[in-house]
Amino acid sequence: MENNDKIEFEKKIDTHYSYFGKIAVEFERMCSFLRMDILFFLQGHGLKEQDLSRIMLADLSAYQLITKFRAIYAFTYKDKPEYIKHLDPFFKAMLKINEKRNFIIHGNWSIPEVNEHNMNKDPELDKVLAHKEIVKKDGLHLVAELYGEDDYTTLISKIKESTRILHLVQGAYTFKRDLFSVIKDKDINKVI
Repeated sequence: MENNDKIEFEKKIDTHYSYFGKIAVEFERMCSFLRMDILFFLQGHGLKEQDLSRIMLADLSAYQLITKFRAIYAFTYKDKPEYIKHLDPFFKAMLKINEKRNFIIHGNWSIPEVNEHNMNKDPELDKVLAHKEIVKKDGLHLVAELYGEDDYTTLISKIKESTRILHLVQGAYTFKRDLFSVIKDKDINKVI
């Protein structure tokens, strides 16, 4: 095994690991904004002690945070069904982002180790295979997907845009701004 081949092989593998880290960091930032939005909305409904709510939110999964905030948002705007309808595609997209992130983080990756048996002069590592067993109503399914740079960057963009939209939702609520003037369909379409 030539040293240059080994270095190139390791670079390609490290690229995938680097994206896993970026996805994890951006996703947790989005979850922090979910917690913050929940607190702002609860405070708007009379919550006086945020620490109690922070205790309740601390261990919730992203799925739970998304669904809780969706419910709090709907409760808050029950007299404005057009606001609920406007953000419905956004909340659905966030659930899909969560599924994709979970697949990436919790999937079983076919990333070969760096050794002379796995290496060749032109390694095909631009995309790697991830698979995961998923339980559905009709039983167990093995799901497999290929991931490459475009897949990672698309997911990271959607996560970052979701974080931005969550910030806008909180701003519109706090400053009593019209939701339609703050969050446009084109913003929501970036995460769908």
